[in-house]
Order: sequence, then C-alpha cells, then structure tokens
Amino acid sequence: MRYLRNTYIYQMCVAIVGSLDDAVCNVPAALSRRQRAWLDFQITSHALFVVSIAYSVYMRFYELALLTTLVVGCSVRYHRNRERVGGIAYMDNAAASVLALYGVCQLFASPSMTILFANSSMAMLSVTTFALSFVSRYKHMYRIIHPIGMHVVPALWCLNVAAFQRPFI
Repeated sequence: MRYLRNTYIYQMCVAIVGSLDDAVCNVPAALSRRQRAWLDFQITSHALFVVSIAYSVYMRFYELALLTTLVVGCSVRYHRNRERVGGIAYMDNAAASVLALYGVCQLFASPSMTILFANSSMAMLSVTTFALSFVSRYKHMYRIIHPIGMHVVPALWCLNVAAFQRPFI
C-alpha cells in the first residue's frame, strides 16, 4: 500500500479530488463542516442510483425501485450529515442491507451465467468495499473507495438486475 501512496497517479488523484472539493463544494454549510455540500462526491455518487430507480420503474420492477429509493434517501441524508451515528445511520444501514440481500437473492434467479458472473462480481466489489471501510489501514481512502464501491457499483448492479431479471413480487 505504501507503494501506491508514493505513485504519481495516486498523488494526482488525491490532488484532483481535493481541489474539486475546494472549488465546487465550499458552500456555507460545507464551510461550517456541519453538512457536506450537495456537490460533494459522497453525495453526487448517488446519481446513478437515481437512474436505476427511473429504469426500474420503466421496467415495472417496482420492488427494486422502492428498495433503491429507500437506500438513496437514507444514504444521502447520512452522508450529508457527515456520517454521524444516530437514527439515520441505522436506517441507512438497514436499507442498504436489505437491498444487498435482495441483490443476493436475485443472484439465484440469474437468467444466464453471464448475468450471474456480472452480478456476482458487483456483489463481491461491494462486500469488499464494505469490509475495507472498517480497516484502519484504508481510512485515508474512504472518500474515494466508499462512493465508488458502495454507491456507483451497487447502482450498476441494480441497473443490471432491472435490465435482465424479473421481479419476485
């Protein structure tokens, strides 16, 4: 891991993320550090979830749309409040866990080996990201790893389920 931190690409990524945060996200609420700005990557990384909700409704996959809407609502509020422990945190955890379990159940209903492989890969990426969130060695990478592994990848997973699978209900 030390090698990664010393690479030019890693340092550039950290500099870009830091400068974007400074340039785009410095609104009064963010400056006071009580809430994240709406354009913070922790918040904007939920955008693909919104696409997956719309696509789920279009495909008449209402159970997936409902679960995803619950997750997005709780998660955006949780991250806007800078991951404070409390009722919203527990609701976000519960909603995300139910969505993940739903996705795992959908693995067993995969229509082909290709879809099973794609969904399993996204599931493993999400689980790995979740586990790394609790390893102190990777805390400095939370701002990058968490939005990608816990927002972007699961949203792609939801899109894939909505596109190729059938609702249970």
